[in-house]
Amino acid sequence: KSKFLYRFFFNYCTFSYTYAFDDWADWEKTLDYLLLSGYNLILNPVGMESVWYHTLFSLGYSEKEIQSFLCGPAFYAWQWMINMSGWAGGAPLRWYDERRELAGKINCRLHAFGVSTVAPGYAGMVPNDFSEHFPDAKPILQGRWCGFERPALLMPDDPHFDLVADIFYAESKKIPGAENTHYYSADPFHEGGITEGIELYDYGTRVFGKMREMDQDAVWVLQGWIDSPKVPMVKSIPDDRVLIVNLSADSRCSGELYGGAPWCYCAVYCFGGQYYLAGNAEKILVNPHRCLEDENTNIIGMGYMPESVNSNEIIYEIFAYNAFRGETSLEEFLSYYIKTRYGVCSGKLLAAWTEFCREVLNGKTLVSCESALCARPTLTVKNTSLWSPHPNPYADQSVILAFIETML
Repeated sequence: KSKFLYRFFFNYCTFSYTYAFDDWADWEKTLDYLLLSGYNLILNPVGMESVWYHTLFSLGYSEKEIQSFLCGPAFYAWQWMINMSGWAGGAPLRWYDERRELAGKINCRLHAFGVSTVAPGYAGMVPNDFSEHFPDAKPILQGRWCGFERPALLMPDDPHFDLVADIFYAESKKIPGAENTHYYSADPFHEGGITEGIELYDYGTRVFGKMREMDQDAVWVLQGWIDSPKVPMVKSIPDDRVLIVNLSADSRCSGELYGGAPWCYCAVYCFGGQYYLAGNAEKILVNPHRCLEDENTNIIGMGYMPESVNSNEIIYEIFAYNAFRGETSLEEFLSYYIKTRYGVCSGKLLAAWTEFCREVLNGKTLVSCESALCARPTLTVKNTSLWSPHPNPYADQSVILAFIETML
């Protein structure tokens, strides 16, 4: 039995960076893995493009206007987090029905095993041209994010908020299995946005009020990331109806967080869908359990929120293992892991894995583990992505080479 009420999995980005075009045959394998790993609360935004297509169509938008508003599949994540719209958009009409069907299959498989799903909720997002369709509406423009135009936000006291929300939730409930979904993810002001002039407590009260009107068992799930969610907004939601998934728990997990709201210890690796070796194994094994002992910290769950998958397998094993164990040392976990993986745990293997975890995975910075081979052509490579100050991992390459030699 786990000490953690919630074991959460997925990041919005995962669905764009890894699963954008996966079909049911792919998803069956993924879901089997998650079920066997003990996760019991799983994000599922698949099919949201269908919900938005039919919502906007019901509001009088033309097919061309809808396709111009919706991003392409590889960018849906940032649209559902209210960061961008319209980028690389457009999809054949059959796509929307196929995605709704796929979302339903995911829901039903998870619900059959007693696992709860998290679906996107409505927090006021509308296209920036909404007032052209509804001249008396007053959406608040949200500026730009990384150069992209954010969608506008309708305030809940605008009469059109209920109009859009009612259609949105009605379309959401058309996804098979949605009647058994009671957790709703919505992240206004994620990585920026405009809050000036918005009374956040009232805004949160009304947004959640609409969720609860639609579903009496509704729980609002928010991402703890940078300066989100806004504390006044969180405090407007009853403690038993809000859950924060703390993406930055490796570095932010002590004391009262998020206005005292319940939260899950989560971590984000594989930023930007990169394949690199990073993950603070020792913190993951220790910190969640120490948080449980901190009477000032309202932790009730843990989880893994990678931006992409298919790399760093050992980190997945640590999260699954840790959810059902007490505080464990790195050596104790590795002894279990090596014996399970290879059939025997020798001193040489244990030493190699321990050094690998401490010197390679636990790098000085996890965001900067990028390969210079992926940089734009230049005679002076200074960085790979715009946000990374270094082109290569900090890890001593000799440690990696020694590890590979031990494995051979």
